[in-house]
Amino acid sequence: MKTRVYALAKCAGKVATALAPRSATGLQNLCNPLSHVPDQAVAIARLASQLSTCRAHRWFYAANRIHDRLTRSLRALRVELERCEEVAARANRSVPETRELLAELRELQDEFGDFALDDQGPTLSVVTEPVELEDTELGRFRICLLLDEFAGRDDRDPIRVIALDPRPAARDGAVTHPHVSGECLCAGDASVALRTALGDGRFCDAFLLIRSVLLNYNAQSAYVALDNWDGRPCGDCGYVMDMDDCCWCEACENEYCEECFGYCHSCDLSRCRSCVTTCEGCHEPACDGCLIPCRTCGELRCVACCEDGICINCQGDEEDNDDNELQTRDDDAANRPNTASNAPHAASAPNEATAPTI
Repeated sequence: MKTRVYALAKCAGKVATALAPRSATGLQNLCNPLSHVPDQAVAIARLASQLSTCRAHRWFYAANRIHDRLTRSLRALRVELERCEEVAARANRSVPETRELLAELRELQDEFGDFALDDQGPTLSVVTEPVELEDTELGRFRICLLLDEFAGRDDRDPIRVIALDPRPAARDGAVTHPHVSGECLCAGDASVALRTALGDGRFCDAFLLIRSVLLNYNAQSAYVALDNWDGRPCGDCGYVMDMDDCCWCEACENEYCEECFGYCHSCDLSRCRSCVTTCEGCHEPACDGCLIPCRTCGELRCVACCEDGICINCQGDEEDNDDNELQTRDDDAANRPNTASNAPHAASAPNEATAPTI
């Protein structure tokens, strides 16, 4: 028992040492507004002296104007002093005492079973139980408080949430929990309470708030919705899609993204890019069932670009050939000698020669 208490006290001392710069930073924040107080006090003293002079000489109009300026200056000084008091109070409570840290560490042990203090970080961390949200197992998470960043009092988030049994979202490997991306927590409605707990040094309350965020699911603030957690990879490019964005190819029976999906221009059936071929005639996609080889040239054409098994191009060539053949026949007929018409003339010549002369 004594050994356990000594170990806790030693850890509390290390945490206090790591948080010591936080107090110095708080005092620095107090010095900034305090630096303006002496100048304001000197200005108020000068106005008070001027007011006395005006009253002694019965310069009542000037005295009234100086009185107004003095009132405004006193009001501004009071506001500045109240702000300095608030900063001083925050600086005073920014670092818990060692006994308070010891109590916080004991609470961490009671709530989480144990905690870890890494001197290299330094980092104070706990491990959650396995998280399961809506039948989706996400595994255990380590909740880490980076003491150096917390002590720096800057805008950096000192909380890290690390998946120990990672099962990230299919579409984004950095999202290990609907509310965790890149080990950074989106606390949602618990953000204000979390900042307050850390600012007051209530580390156990802060860790409990984070665990509560991990054990509860808010679809409105999720990086990736649980409905799309596993997703589906595109059968062509490999892009992981949401379930609602999947397109089913009836030919190869695979799922594809919208970029890798289309349809057959001839039969209007849904097809992926791998199951359609561009028709060389109309340059539209067509499935294998709507492509036939031309009986003349042998190239594949869609049914819309063929007639009687012959593509449009070859049909045009055949028509041209037929026209040329007809023209050639006409030309040959026109150029051939007409023997039938010349035969009577040849037979009549002897008759004319032997005809008797009257």
